[in-house]
Amino acid sequence: MDDVPAEVGSIADAVRSVEGHAHYGVPDVVRTLKRTVADVDPDLGFRMLLRVLKAYQITIGESHLARYLELGERLGYGEFVVEDRGIDVRPDPTD
Repeated sequence: MDDVPAEVGSIADAVRSVEGHAHYGVPDVVRTLKRTVADVDPDLGFRMLLRVLKAYQITIGESHLARYLELGERLGYGEFVVEDRGIDVRPDPTD
């Protein structure tokens, strides 16, 4: 499942931008997500990614959410596993 590492990479900069903040004291979150996806299980890594987005209050665009919903469906879980109103979503910028 190559989509999960790509999604981790797509939010890596946003997560790294808050990693050093005192409120978010867990170091190397991106590295941990990448290793979980590669070495343990993509499904677990994706679920962890969703939890990180919620816990770190990372804002994503509507297109990200659509990809997450589609990926979650392929992994066999419903939309409420992906989006339970805990992820901060903003409209995608127009071109």
